[in-house]
Amino acid sequence: MKRDRFDHLVWVLIAALLAAIGGVLAVGDRVGARVAGIFPAGGAQASPFTKLEVAFGQPMLESSLTGLLVLEPAILGTTAWELDTLRFTPEQPLVSGSSYTARLAPGGRSVSGRTVLRETSTTFTVRNPKILYVYPANPPHEIFSIDVQADASAGVQLTNTNGGIYDYAVARDGAQLVYAAQNARTGVDLWLLSRTGGVPRLLVACEIDRCIAPEWSPDGRRIAYSRENAGVAPGSAPGAPRLWTVDVETGETAAFNQDTKVLGFGATWSPDGKRLMVYDGSELALRVYEVASGRQQVVQTQMGMVGSWSPDGARMLITDLKLAQSQALVTLHLIDFERKDVSAAIGPDPDANDYSSPAWSPAGDWLLTAKRLPGSGPNKQLWLMRLDGTEGRALSSDNNYTYDGYRWDAWGTRAVMQRIALREAGALPEVVVLTMGSSEVKLLVADASMARWLP
Repeated sequence: MKRDRFDHLVWVLIAALLAAIGGVLAVGDRVGARVAGIFPAGGAQASPFTKLEVAFGQPMLESSLTGLLVLEPAILGTTAWELDTLRFTPEQPLVSGSSYTARLAPGGRSVSGRTVLRETSTTFTVRNPKILYVYPANPPHEIFSIDVQADASAGVQLTNTNGGIYDYAVARDGAQLVYAAQNARTGVDLWLLSRTGGVPRLLVACEIDRCIAPEWSPDGRRIAYSRENAGVAPGSAPGAPRLWTVDVETGETAAFNQDTKVLGFGATWSPDGKRLMVYDGSELALRVYEVASGRQQVVQTQMGMVGSWSPDGARMLITDLKLAQSQALVTLHLIDFERKDVSAAIGPDPDANDYSSPAWSPAGDWLLTAKRLPGSGPNKQLWLMRLDGTEGRALSSDNNYTYDGYRWDAWGTRAVMQRIALREAGALPEVVVLTMGSSEVKLLVADASMARWLP
């Protein structure tokens, strides 16, 4: 009798357990697969280069997510699955000042068979870009930010280094900047700072060495920079620059090339992140690294600086020196990395004019440069032209000024640069902005330099 009661109790417990499991499964079916979060968050001020991200609370079937994440207004882009995150990358920068809504439709299935039951959405606004610069133009100086439409008095100081700023660079998404600042041992360290300022984070402590000329990789994960070892004796000149990189998250840093005889300054990444270029002063050449394979290409130039990448990263415009009638002229040349070819650029007679380093527009259809025509005055004027030199037109005509350091905004609608009045004794650089379609060059900040866009 006792055994029958025990068996009965066991069966009752099993039935209760099965009922509980069934209840859990029923509730699970009603709850469905969990969406852990969506980025940008609702109401956020996002970068024009922002990527839409949807994080899930469990492993998902990638094939079940196809076409479920949409952006309104619609824009072309690519969708990828990484770990537990669905990511949409727009092909073009989002329009500043505009609002967008990202929607994840229901229907995605988890590996365990659960389904996303409800729509998840977020609405965000693309922030307007700002401009960074150092003030005053000559050191000691600090980094400031300013709205393009604002008065010069509206500049906001971002760094507080006691005037120790050496140089800086902005991450592609505009979330952070990295700056090089002198330390107490007269070396130069690298620091990370939010776009709005605040407390910086020491990224690379270089002690008595100088870590300078930082440059972000397009994905924001690494920074390339030049490291100059301290001189042998106190107060002596630093050593020759070598190319180093640092992982932004971990701070791990190392020389990019283990050959100590290879130099590198002024690093620049191709827009697709596949190539990294520096100037090697020991070779009087540009050294181009293929990041994945480590293969190198060397291009001779006497200018000592890197050039401007095409938007697809397959070509670059560089400058070189040429002697013409006892005068040194700066000429433009085009490197085609796929064809491994270097050719003269700009028009049928590219050696007749004296150029400055060009800036390739984001769409790749225009070049912004400064040039001096044969027989003209000492100053170079701003020019906009096609790659072959056609449709060229002067954007400035004031022979009192010369221009350089120009950079396009994300959409190719405006360019920031610096100018200086060469005919004025003691003239200081000024930061100016040019709007495409307009002949007006607007003064933004006097006595300032190193202007960069902050998207």
